[in-house]
Amino acid sequence: MASWRLGGSINMEIQKVQKGEVVEFKISGRLDAYWSDHLSNEISAAIHAGIHHVRLDLLELTYVSSAGIRVLLNFYQQLKAIQGSFIVVRISEPARAVLELAGLLQFLSPTEAATSVLQMPGKLLERGNATYEFFSLKESASLRCKILGDPSLLEGCRYEESNARKVALSPSIFGLGLGAFGSSYQECRDRFGEFLAVSGSAAYFPTDGTNVADYLVSSGKFVPEMIVLYGLFCEGSWRNLVRFEARQESGPVKLSEIVSFALEFTKKESLAMVIVSETAGLVGAALAKPPVGSVSASAPYQYPETVDWLSFTVERAHAKSLTLVGGVVTRSRKAPSILRWMDLTEEVAGHFHAAAFPYTPLKKGKIEMTETISRLFESNRVEGVLHLIHDDREISGVGESEFVRGACWISPITEFVEEPS
Repeated sequence: MASWRLGGSINMEIQKVQKGEVVEFKISGRLDAYWSDHLSNEISAAIHAGIHHVRLDLLELTYVSSAGIRVLLNFYQQLKAIQGSFIVVRISEPARAVLELAGLLQFLSPTEAATSVLQMPGKLLERGNATYEFFSLKESASLRCKILGDPSLLEGCRYEESNARKVALSPSIFGLGLGAFGSSYQECRDRFGEFLAVSGSAAYFPTDGTNVADYLVSSGKFVPEMIVLYGLFCEGSWRNLVRFEARQESGPVKLSEIVSFALEFTKKESLAMVIVSETAGLVGAALAKPPVGSVSASAPYQYPETVDWLSFTVERAHAKSLTLVGGVVTRSRKAPSILRWMDLTEEVAGHFHAAAFPYTPLKKGKIEMTETISRLFESNRVEGVLHLIHDDREISGVGESEFVRGACWISPITEFVEEPS
């Protein structure tokens, strides 16, 4: 049990008790505007730690303000959205009167479903720094991967209008590469940057100097479209869902560990992967200028040009965010040129992009991809889009992207088809 008192005078006391996957908070004193922030921080910390079921003991609560009501309502809605629970197990008469008048008590009262921890268990396996839980979605599922354009034109920034094509990003498409939202090459010429598209939602980072990621989401008959310089696009269905969680004593799980587990688990040579996860930090790069018009023979890779053309993470970025990561990996020695060796061993080639969002907790157990990704974009804010890299420089390298817990959809790739411009 953890217990603490906040402030010089005793205006509120919180006691926290965890029993398995349930945390109970006993709150005494006044829940006003000042103390509501403290309670919010403590409940948020529990949810960040993977707790989805919260109980409140309000028997010794003497006062609740509108700020306190807002905090309770916010967490009730947040946990309900992920099939968790947020209920009051005991309550004082002053608190009962306020919550009843606010219409909130009926939602916070225990029900049979809310008082039990509901999960759909999968098969569990421990590997390295993480525990994995895996589910079968469709045994015969697979993806076909089409590669559009010529990635080698990025060297020297040699893309022209003849290299661009319009691609419809339907809900059945998973894709990544360089592109921009717009109706024509000329409209997009000064904005081409990294993009990631999954389940009818797409995000990209424009290179027009605004430094603000943009996004489009399919709705009704509307399907996002993108002008693409190069990209890989997979279409088909997903075979497995893998839930993972880093073991507390081992620290975060690296992207390479998740990739290795997926290849081991499926026993396939090539895979597509989509990950939604709380991150301990992303390591990557993004273009700072559009790679068009052959404006420089040495950009963007050669020093000193690379300083102006590429933005690298000098430390892990977007820690504690919720991230959408998509990529393709293969063990084949005949990997398409868009896939690069992911480390010095040259055993696995891949290409991954990531979009970062404000943190929201994920449902546990077996979840659906489109619904999960749609909830990400409901935040109306994409914090950044990166091409993920493994920064293995001996002295200043920051390593690779790391994750805390999340969901990973995987499916084998039956073939790569290249369609150069």
